[in-house]
Amino acid sequence: MQKPRVLITMLITVATLCLLGACANTPVITSSEKAVAKPATADFTRPNHPQTEACQAPDYHTLDSIVRVATLEVGGGDASGVVIAPNVVLTAAHVLEGNEAGLVYIGQRYKKAVVLGEDPYSDLVLLGVGTENLEPIALSEMSLRISEAVWAVGYPLAQQRTTTQGEFFSYRNGGLLTSAEIKAGSSGGGLLRCENGKFRLAGMVQSYLAYYRHGEPVSYPKRSISVPADAILAFVHIHGIEL
Repeated sequence: MQKPRVLITMLITVATLCLLGACANTPVITSSEKAVAKPATADFTRPNHPQTEACQAPDYHTLDSIVRVATLEVGGGDASGVVIAPNVVLTAAHVLEGNEAGLVYIGQRYKKAVVLGEDPYSDLVLLGVGTENLEPIALSEMSLRISEAVWAVGYPLAQQRTTTQGEFFSYRNGGLLTSAEIKAGSSGGGLLRCENGKFRLAGMVQSYLAYYRHGEPVSYPKRSISVPADAILAFVHIHGIEL
């Protein structure tokens, strides 16, 4: 089994917090940089107070559109991705580390996927690959409310797909801080929310909170960061992808 890789992002806090992503051997980001960028401009508006309806756990039809992603290199890492448009998969940029292609597991096999667009600053990358009959997950059009239920879906530790439920806490450096627990390999997966009775993509799973103990990172339980849907939408629009 391939080893998942780790991204460490330092934050200036009393406890010396850091963000750990789902893959290893990625560069350390200094405390003067942000892990997630808010879009500078966007030609759309988002309501501040959504009217949502209760949902049960995400159904298999929705979950199947969150896929496994891997690097082309032997011994590279495994991560997660989300089908957001026909033949387009969104994942975290730190997963591919600047490579022009990757692998996506669809239809019981890995398919080669090419990079359609990348923004390392926002940690987003778009992959072009045949998604067959997988239905794209629509981006959320409403802002998350404090304590709103969310579901993080991905492939932690290069194993089977998992779904963990949590709640939204706040924005941290432009990212969504939630209690949905994730592990290495979850990067690029989907953060889902219930919007008007349907599951929508509230964000892309990026990293989890941790602190250093004796020089080693120790994760905080149930503290994860996701890139918000509005940043994803702005990124997708820049690269001419129709949703």
